Amino acid sequence: MITLSDRATQLQPSPTLAVTALFKQMLREGRDVIGFGAGEPDFDTPDGIKEAAISALRAGKTKYEPAAGSVDARNAVAKNYSQRYGCEIKPENILISCGGKHSLYLIFQAMFNPGDELLLPAPYWVSYPEQVKLAGGTTRVIRGRVENEFKITPDQLREAIGPKSRALLLNSPGNPTGTTYSDYLDSGASYTVTVVAAGEGNCPVDVNRCIKSVGAYKETKRAIQIVR
Repeated sequence: MITLSDRATQLQPSPTLAVTALFKQMLREGRDVIGFGAGEPDFDTPDGIKEAAISALRAGKTKYEPAAGSVDARNAVAKNYSQRYGCEIKPENILISCGGKHSLYLIFQAMFNPGDELLLPAPYWVSYPEQVKLAGGTTRVIRGRVENEFKITPDQLREAIGPKSRALLLNSPGNPTGTTYSDYLDSGASYTVTVVAAGEGNCPVDVNRCIKSVGAYKETKRAIQIVR
């Protein structure tokens, strides 16, 4: 029998996958149910994306690319997001991964030493604490209040920062609440930790709110922006 590592046995099963599996089982049973588990759209991939993938395959674009992504793709991302968020983003600062979870895993593995702490506003996506645990770190949860749209305040953040604090994960628009921190860094909060900003999609939930990249704030000297 194969023995798993200690870090593997300490991981908790994903509640999201459990809910999704139950949802699919209920569908097979013919029950009328709506799934609120995995964030998967109920429509097919748009034809334009399908055709672009087919064209790339026919053009022979099936070989290894640089680990950070192709030069053309990183140039396009840098140009698009520099214009969208009003800050200068250079191609050499772009890394294209297979998804948000993959990016976060890489960040935590690269940043965290055993005992380092992630500051995590709640409600939060269930994978965050387990990814930090895999990197040997711990999680300090900061509870967002209903009356503040589930957002934490600068005072809460200052009080939470301790000697082991390594990073703040700021999920905006948030999963599962959809709330945004559009004016959060303008509030004057001073950071002694790296801000890891993860966005659920690259379009605002509320079109009347401006979602701003953390890189556009002069106050934020150390920031990593993840856009799905």
